[in-house]
Amino acid sequence: MLVGKTLRNRYKILKVLGSGGFGDTYLSQDTDLPGHPTCVVKQLKPKDTSPNILPIAKSLFEREAEYLYKLGNAHPQIPKLFAHFEENNEFFLVQEFVEGSSLADEIPIGQRLSESATITLLLEILEVLSFVHQNNVIHRDIKLANLMRRKQDGKIVLIDFGAVKDITALGTDSQGNTDVTVSIGSPGYMPSEQARGKPRLSSDVYAVGMIGIQVLTGIAPDSLQEDANTGEILWRDRVQVSDAFAEILQNMVFYHFSQRYKSAIEALHAMQSLGATNINNIAPTEVIAYPSSTTDSSPTIISNTNKVTVPVSAPATPQFIPTTPQSPVTTPHVTVSAPNPAFSKFQPFLWIALTAVISVSAAIATAILIPKLTNRPPDNNPQTEVTKAATSSPIASSTTPPSPEPTETAILAPEPPPVVATTNPAIPSFGAIARSPSTQSKGYSWNYASRKAAETRALSECESSSTSGDCQVLISAKNACISLAESSNGAAGSGWSEDITVAENTAKQVCKEFQGINCTITNTICLPVR
Repeated sequence: MLVGKTLRNRYKILKVLGSGGFGDTYLSQDTDLPGHPTCVVKQLKPKDTSPNILPIAKSLFEREAEYLYKLGNAHPQIPKLFAHFEENNEFFLVQEFVEGSSLADEIPIGQRLSESATITLLLEILEVLSFVHQNNVIHRDIKLANLMRRKQDGKIVLIDFGAVKDITALGTDSQGNTDVTVSIGSPGYMPSEQARGKPRLSSDVYAVGMIGIQVLTGIAPDSLQEDANTGEILWRDRVQVSDAFAEILQNMVFYHFSQRYKSAIEALHAMQSLGATNINNIAPTEVIAYPSSTTDSSPTIISNTNKVTVPVSAPATPQFIPTTPQSPVTTPHVTVSAPNPAFSKFQPFLWIALTAVISVSAAIATAILIPKLTNRPPDNNPQTEVTKAATSSPIASSTTPPSPEPTETAILAPEPPPVVATTNPAIPSFGAIARSPSTQSKGYSWNYASRKAAETRALSECESSSTSGDCQVLISAKNACISLAESSNGAAGSGWSEDITVAENTAKQVCKEFQGINCTITNTICLPVR
């Protein structure tokens, strides 16, 4: 035990915080800084001393340091790395201390949350995990014990990056599976492919979904029953939730990874849509694109190539979708308001009344004109005679002059009012923006009947103009404005709102928060597009 010792003549060990399979964690003081602020010291100390385990443990330990440095300095909800060193043939890393409590303590087994509270929780988790996935990193150990509720601001902080894996460092076989051979994770939160040493970004999505099921049911994930034939988790009979939320949760925890959301980014989009329509107090969150200097490439698994959905309302080749990105002009899109429901209610009565008035007028006119027509003497001027063909035809001959004294009046029923296209909020209109962080190529879509179809279209357009193969969906929305802001140094931010100004301001603010220089709006799409 290291309690009471000082490492590097600087970090004084105060007490043990925890112990894991590959090391111990201590609360420490940094004696070199004013006030001796607290920090966390992790010591590499595998419980399994087998010769083949130490190299794996050391590799994981070094990787944790690498990604804490990379991710912690770029996101406020990931601990920062302060130091990484070797002393007396032992390895240590020093990281930021997060004052607060773990979600495992906040939501113990047996405690249940409401549907709305669960949605809020999953949104918070997916928000920070989306950033991790955008950096091509699989966390591999998402669980309540590795999520801290920070006392300072109540936000969730994702900890314990000892099991992370960079997806760009993984080889793949002919089936697209990664070549990791070490199984790392926690029982109940770890899907089958991860247990076989073949983790994917969707493996983390599975873990988040299992957290959702755990807090809804109060049952530990490894205690839930599975279908003997399919391997699917049996949970729907344990809790009553809306069908929409149940569908999203199920899409997160399917047994086979191909049926799940491909990454936290996709899961976040789905959960945001649910929150925007059903939860009044949940603020929308956006997925951010980061400068190419910090992110080498984007997850290629978000390309939606497995299930391409053709828009219901669009022809096989949509005519309203451009083949090249729209010009970078930010202007509100004109929409036509729907007719006043109160007026629509009385419209049939107005038409009936108008028809009645016209009918009475026609009857009076006929009663006056028929006697004159019957008693009129023959007219020797053929040009003044109105023939039956002339009175019955809606088109007058251009060579026949009009009669100087019409002898018959044609009363025509009024034409129906012109059909005016209106915006119907009940009809979903999905749109998306995709972008390549390396080439800044973009793709857009709008007026699609499903989110997946809109994202697929935007990705396809982006990839058609980029050779990097790293296009990703930044944001998608339904019946709202989506906006993209970009900076001169390659950073980008996205935002959405029913108000175009709010959407654009959000996009610019997000861009600035991630070191964007001179962030400006490059495009805004308000759905549905007329």
